[in-house]
Amino acid sequence: MGLNIRLLTFLRFRAWIIAPLLAFIFLAMPAWAQQSGRTIVDFQVRDGRLLVEIALNAEAVLAGVDPQEVAKGGDGGSARYAQLRRLVSSELEEHVHDFVTDWKQSLQIDVNGPVALSYEGASIPVVGNPDVARISRVLLAGPLPPDASSLRLTWPEGIGPVVLRQQGVEAPYTGFLSGGEVSPRIPLAGGAGLGAQQAAEAFFRAGLLHVAGAGAQLLALASVLVFLSLKLRPVLVQLAALGLGVLVTLPLGMFDVLNASPFLPWPVVPAAIAFLALWNLVTDRLGVWRVLFLLATGAVLGLTLSEASSRLGVPPHHVAPAVLGFAAGILLALSGVAILILATLTVLLPDSPRLRGRISTVASLLLAGLGLYWAVMS
Repeated sequence: MGLNIRLLTFLRFRAWIIAPLLAFIFLAMPAWAQQSGRTIVDFQVRDGRLLVEIALNAEAVLAGVDPQEVAKGGDGGSARYAQLRRLVSSELEEHVHDFVTDWKQSLQIDVNGPVALSYEGASIPVVGNPDVARISRVLLAGPLPPDASSLRLTWPEGIGPVVLRQQGVEAPYTGFLSGGEVSPRIPLAGGAGLGAQQAAEAFFRAGLLHVAGAGAQLLALASVLVFLSLKLRPVLVQLAALGLGVLVTLPLGMFDVLNASPFLPWPVVPAAIAFLALWNLVTDRLGVWRVLFLLATGAVLGLTLSEASSRLGVPPHHVAPAVLGFAAGILLALSGVAILILATLTVLLPDSPRLRGRISTVASLLLAGLGLYWAVMS
């Protein structure tokens, strides 16, 4: 009874300290939610025609919902999305046809003049689980002039960022465009593959965006490291162990030395969050077993991230810079989150070990609950 009264008193008078943390976890993280919501555009030249295949969450686009919000399940709060998600493939294709017929006018492809694209059809998976996003593929095609040698693509606003990939040539182009951005001029015969520095920079940006896209779970993983002791050195050691695991297995997964598939069905990150948060409640000391656990977690995380980076289309001639850039982007984002939380709490909290311990307890309990919830719901 006395403990409960003290806890309530603590929460009442220290709410102004805990509020920024809770706001960060519950508001900022979900706003970044994305897992596989990024649209992918593959293009190639065949028999004098430009073929453009767009892989996207068609229901989200039709409903005006950010594909990133529904990529991990649910309807994003949109009744229209939920309705479209339950349509059989043939019914949804009618809606896709009508939308794309108008939308393709804003997809500008210049080859010393615009390319007139026509709608060639859509491949739409069966309904399956209506709570899980499905990725449809829309094919557009248009004739090229005989002297066409390169193209420049302007990606329209309103569908979010896109991965642009060239297919069927040596040294194909791979790039990332936000809404309204214009690609560089891309040789149709190939050879526009990113240079080593460009590949590293592009995939570094992709790594940052992946952490932002993966949302609450990866950010909570970074957060749980802070609440072991609210001290800088343990945070840095834990980040180093996690990062080392990622750096070891991410390249192995990219080169198919190790297979990530056995780990993908398991909620690795949520389970690690819950376990680490409960660990925080037992001790505030950084021991060798915690470091080894984080090393193992990073290793599995690296394998699962290799799947994500593979889907982006790694430049075949610059795999190493791309993989290292991708890993660096991910690790920098996770480190930035952890250091930001630690710095914020260091400024807000007085130099009181007892108070810091209580803050760590409350935050760890919250993170343990979130981790268990995500693990059960995965």
